[in-house]
Amino acid sequence: MSKTEQPIIIALVGRVASRFDDIYSEIEFCGSQLGYNVQEVKVSGLIKGSPISTKEKIDSGNNDINLLNKIKEKLQEQTGEKSIVVISHLKREEEYNELKNENKYFYGLGVHTSRNDARRRLRRKTFGELTGGNFKETKNKKFIFRKDLDEKSLKEAYIQNLIIRDEGEDLIIPDKKENRRIGQQMLKTLPLCDYFLNDYRGDDFKEPIKRFLKLILKKNLFEPPTEEEVAMNWAYTAACCSVDQSRQVGSAIVDSHGELLASGCNNVPKFHGGVYRDTQGDDTNARHKKDLIEDLSTSLEEKFELNKEQVKTYLTNSRLGDLLEFSQNVHAEQTAIATAACRGVKLHGSTLYTTTFPCHLCSKLVIAAGITKIIYLCPYRKSFALDLNPNELSVDAFVQNKVICRGFIGTHPQRFYSFFQYSSKREDKNGKRIFEKKE
Repeated sequence: MSKTEQPIIIALVGRVASRFDDIYSEIEFCGSQLGYNVQEVKVSGLIKGSPISTKEKIDSGNNDINLLNKIKEKLQEQTGEKSIVVISHLKREEEYNELKNENKYFYGLGVHTSRNDARRRLRRKTFGELTGGNFKETKNKKFIFRKDLDEKSLKEAYIQNLIIRDEGEDLIIPDKKENRRIGQQMLKTLPLCDYFLNDYRGDDFKEPIKRFLKLILKKNLFEPPTEEEVAMNWAYTAACCSVDQSRQVGSAIVDSHGELLASGCNNVPKFHGGVYRDTQGDDTNARHKKDLIEDLSTSLEEKFELNKEQVKTYLTNSRLGDLLEFSQNVHAEQTAIATAACRGVKLHGSTLYTTTFPCHLCSKLVIAAGITKIIYLCPYRKSFALDLNPNELSVDAFVQNKVICRGFIGTHPQRFYSFFQYSSKREDKNGKRIFEKKE
């Protein structure tokens, strides 16, 4: 890397409960082994040092996450910019020039934050950074509960989308999906990361982070994709074939040796098997949900003299808006399993790779098909699969006689070819291997 080359910016994305300090320490350690300096930037620190006035007092010892988020949003509202705090910090002329003059530099951007898709896209456009994601499974659907809380408190915490940390720690926000565009939106951001870590086993991050850095720098010209990365790439490719209006989902089923058994995407089923490859009308699920909400709001208006528009808004934002059963499409997991059945392929003991965690409709079929593991790209379980099948599904990797569900680990399929397709020569004129790209 020449002295005029841009610094490498790595943004970390994940819940507050994720092991960011451990991840950053490993990036710093592995980066130094590769001859790079590493500097960390925490957006929370930038917010505390911001000159924009607020009514809230923040000192260096104040770690109130709700307060920091509140002030962050106020800063963004005042400036009209989603990423103003980070971008203004990095683009100060003297600091940015200092970075550019460094021979080799990793720049840790937004550790403990970066949880907004609009922010991520703006940073990528501005700096071309790589994004790393880390997500942690919880045994309960949306929160880790504290032993001294009663059932009512737990339900209230669930409604407010709070994670309650053990040992009496403060409430922290998972930022699942805030409605405001300036809010934190990990649900949209995490699946778009370039590389995924997962601390579901409490693993050491050293080797995967070292591998990630070498992939960025093409330090190892013989670093093949893992079996998991290959399988998720198949699922992602299948998703690209979907013409569903609402979202593209793909699934791939592999055997114990990593060989592809079947794949599928969410599309309208057709006669003689398979799915259509073109559009087949409007979203029937959306239409039926709209009709259902219209009927209910009309009935409630007439019976209880309620404001119809307010009732419609309430019903739309309720769980009625999450109904799945009116869709004309076959889901990706269903398509893959049906394809295997048509071909007479046994799925017992196989692994399902899917770009989104299966809904509660698909999960029952996955269990019945004999699939023993689910690995998903989108890291939040939007369905009620775990609630409806607690004896058959588990996020605990060490349980027996259950289908294990965990998040994907490795390179995002969007980076598959840029990471694993090598333009450099991998042998010299004598036919001997060249293991590392020469700078």
